[in-house]
Amino acid sequence: MTTVSFTTNTITLAAANSAIEAGLAKAREMGIAVTIAVTDPNGVLKAYQRMEGASVLSTDVAVAKARTAATSGFNTGEFFEFIRTDPALLHGMTNVPGYAVFGGGEQITPADLGVIGAVGVSGAHYSQDEQVARAAVAAVTA
Repeated sequence: MTTVSFTTNTITLAAANSAIEAGLAKAREMGIAVTIAVTDPNGVLKAYQRMEGASVLSTDVAVAKARTAATSGFNTGEFFEFIRTDPALLHGMTNVPGYAVFGGGEQITPADLGVIGAVGVSGAHYSQDEQVARAAVAAVTA
């Protein structure tokens, strides 16, 4: 008989909220206001918070960064580096609705589980967004 299903690992709501809390703490420490989104491995939103003072634009961008990291096989900063010298990929991916290819989207990959979700952060410079996202991921993978 042919196997007709398989098991996937996904982040729990409790872990998603823990990641967000760690990210918020890092953002406060850095003195920035951001939006943080956590998705499951399919890029579907699991948890989300926007700090007071974070731009409205950051709401959609944080989700897009998390979705991109969860589904592309890359953290978003690494994804940009992968496509930046290939005009077809660069222009193609930057025009895919709901995806973002600049820093601030990080995969959540605990040992031996593969990608269980991703964190997306937006609201500051992408290098600062990356720091916040990495702090959020570290809180649930350490």
